[in-house]
Amino acid sequence: MERAKAAGHGGGDYFEVLDFVDAVKGNRPCPIDIDAAMDMTLPGLISQQSILETGRWIDVPDSRNW
Repeated sequence: MERAKAAGHGGGDYFEVLDFVDAVKGNRPCPIDIDAAMDMTLPGLISQQSILETGRWIDVPDSRNW
């Protein structure tokens, strides 16, 4: 746990990297699938675009429909 704390963000980054490495090695599936990842990423990207457009409302697309 000390290594996790030293990695920052309360250990969150450390465990995310471990999960990713385990998935790449084929030890277990990624705990966050592509849909969940897009659900967490797209709102931030859309908010940046909204900021650039003086706060204009922009709907967040559902990547499942692409």
